[in-house]
Amino acid sequence: MSTGLNLGIVTPVYNDWQSLEHLIRDLDTVAAAMPSASITVIAVDDGSTLLPPAEYAFHHLAGVEILNLVCNVGHQGAICIGLSEAVQHFHFTHIVVMDADGEDDPAYVKDMWEMQQQNPDSIIVASRTKRSEGILFRTFYVLYRLIFRMFTGHNIDFGNFSMLPVEAARRILHMSETYRHYAASLKKSRLKLAGLSTIRKKRYAGKSTMNFVSLVKHGFMAISVFADVVQTRLFLVFCAFSSVAIVTGIMASVMRLFFTGWATPGWATTVAGISFLIVVQSLTLLTVIIFGDLNKASLFHFIPALHARHYVEKRRRIQPKTAVTVS
Repeated sequence: MSTGLNLGIVTPVYNDWQSLEHLIRDLDTVAAAMPSASITVIAVDDGSTLLPPAEYAFHHLAGVEILNLVCNVGHQGAICIGLSEAVQHFHFTHIVVMDADGEDDPAYVKDMWEMQQQNPDSIIVASRTKRSEGILFRTFYVLYRLIFRMFTGHNIDFGNFSMLPVEAARRILHMSETYRHYAASLKKSRLKLAGLSTIRKKRYAGKSTMNFVSLVKHGFMAISVFADVVQTRLFLVFCAFSSVAIVTGIMASVMRLFFTGWATPGWATTVAGISFLIVVQSLTLLTVIIFGDLNKASLFHFIPALHARHYVEKRRRIQPKTAVTVS
């Protein structure tokens, strides 16, 4: 293991302090196995309603920083703010983003670093080869990937668990899309990605707060990162449908004009009418999409590198074997 690794681990937490305690213990074990590395955990308290423990037991980590946000911004927003704080207030060489519930196995952090050394210009992303969820979730996850591919033209087979060189983190923090969906923003950034095969573990404790509606919303947010691509693809689809409708309407009119005796009475008129409605609906929907996109262009854009700091209410630094100090 080479020297010079100053690693920050960003993880969002909402009330699940029991899982965070488990995570810190496991990461402390990882730090013990990487003695040449300095590892600091940045836990982003996403507006929790339950108070965290006063202390955490660890010996090999450089420290634990708890960031209290002024309000609940959601899982992706908390990741984004934590990542921004890690870049602006620390001197990390690399940053790991992971969930605190235990499904992202901390043991893979060492594997990520080894892969990072072989791919220094890449972001290491955890590609799931096996998942711990039920059959229903896995089915919808496959469906989500298919829809994402259809609308954006990209494949996505990874989530939040990743390791970034700090230079890459700075780049994505200037993308407003990072606040909406971290993984999809990595895809859009055009930075190099290298996949590490991992197995998703079971949660440390409790049940996930992610329900079906949240999963659907999460999928839509991922697709929205590529809004410009989706708009262009929809435009082409509408053009294709409109062209078919126009050609069908013309053919129906020609048949009515020259082959009236062969056609069913009223058939040509019905086909022409339906074709006209398809064209009108396509043009209407396309107009709504275009003007909606133009309206969004005039709205405020959240740039993490500039605005994330306004959401941090206070910071707590916990040192190995020491009590908490509040600043």
